[in-house]
Amino acid sequence: KGYEVIVRPHPETARRNPKLISSLLSDFGEDSDFTLEMSVSTDDSILRADVLICDLSGIALEYALGTERPVLFVDAPLKVNNEKYNDIGIEPIELKIRSRMGVVISMEDIDQVPQKLSELLSENDNYKQVLEDLRKELVFSFLNSSEIGADYLISLL
Repeated sequence: KGYEVIVRPHPETARRNPKLISSLLSDFGEDSDFTLEMSVSTDDSILRADVLICDLSGIALEYALGTERPVLFVDAPLKVNNEKYNDIGIEPIELKIRSRMGVVISMEDIDQVPQKLSELLSENDNYKQVLEDLRKELVFSFLNSSEIGADYLISLL
């Protein structure tokens, strides 16, 4: 649909599902608008991307709060490591704030991805302010944490 797509799988996905990686390369490897980035040692693609598409990965928080750009969430089934997580009555932050960081799309509506991307890109300035406000709400001492941490460590000495 005219978008440049960078696929950056989680290292565990690449390790546990090499057939998926091979399939992506086979299907899209010759497309000039497709890049498969296997290294997580750089943030270049994250800093370059206008929109992130993901499920409930923690990278969504890093991306949205770090770049002030929106996320298109695919509402995939939850990965639950603790079956009793509902017992404590706290909604996971990844679920709680994702509609503020972008748009959530169901698996049944996956064909609407290009339209949703277009909408997110056209509202980029609005998201910039929303995400800046969200970061102020959630992140302690953004851009000053190193100084605060160093001062605290020195105070312990």
